[in-house]
Amino acid sequence: MALGGIGWGGYFLWIALILLATIIIWRAGDFFSSAATYIQEKHDIPQSIKAAVIDAIASSFPEFCVAVIAVLMIGRAEVGISSIVGSALYNVLVIPAASGLVAASPMVISREVVWRDNIFYFGVVLLLGAILWIFPNEWGAGVALLFLLAYLGYVFLLHRDFKKSRNQESDEIKAEKVEEDEEDEEEEVEE
Repeated sequence: MALGGIGWGGYFLWIALILLATIIIWRAGDFFSSAATYIQEKHDIPQSIKAAVIDAIASSFPEFCVAVIAVLMIGRAEVGISSIVGSALYNVLVIPAASGLVAASPMVISREVVWRDNIFYFGVVLLLGAILWIFPNEWGAGVALLFLLAYLGYVFLLHRDFKKSRNQESDEIKAEKVEEDEEDEEEEVEE
């Protein structure tokens, strides 16, 4: 018996492929997580930047593949866009909710990071809405370039914050060294 031209065997095949792909992504994620942590530690990258760039690219790769395959194989960009927007909503709403529900104690979240990322996210959603309004039927290389420039702007913003946090840490270390030197001098004077 077939439903809409696809037999029951076809459904089982697709379900098996989805399960296989899930297992592959899960196992690859374990490897990727270790590699991302290594890069973070080797280059002294803050956790927020690692999460916003390296982890985000890795977790978004399946949506990227769906978007590319949707355009190349079936010529339907809206499938990819729907997948990406749905994933973004899931990431913004469900993941923080689930994290809050399973956390053993209240999570400590940097207000600066939340504001930076949410304001940029809101801006990107407005950009997407404007592009859909201006070009409702066709997107070309210009739109793609605009989206890539927006992402590069985000990476630049993260890099600026990284340098700012590194300078603050350097200043704190210098201040601690000055305090230690002053304490050593005071001890020498007392002796």
